[in-house]
Amino acid sequence: MNLNWSGEEYEMLLASPREHQLIRDAIVEAGYVVGGLPEADWVARLGRTKAEVEDFLKGWGEFLPSRNLSVADLELIRSCFAETLEFFSDAEYQMRMNWTKRESSVALAGLLDDRRKITIDRQWG
Repeated sequence: MNLNWSGEEYEMLLASPREHQLIRDAIVEAGYVVGGLPEADWVARLGRTKAEVEDFLKGWGEFLPSRNLSVADLELIRSCFAETLEFFSDAEYQMRMNWTKRESSVALAGLLDDRRKITIDRQWG
């Protein structure tokens, strides 16, 4: 799983359906975490309303090896990872996500490292 910059948005490259499922499950489970909270909490914690998160999730139904993501889309994914990693115990996380927290953290760290490199390159070329 890695990122490239296409000039206006990110291109996320997924190596496998398993990586796709990890992202999809992070979005689903983050919705579970904040599900009963007021709409303002959805926006504060995930950057989008409940309906917007549900709409975004609809686009993750099938595995695609490459996806274009806006900056806001990537932030939603990052926020969903953060919510699930923080909220669930190690055992519960592995049961829900089919990844250990460590494996998932490594995948997320790789994306964030790519984002950092892209940001530096965009700002200072």
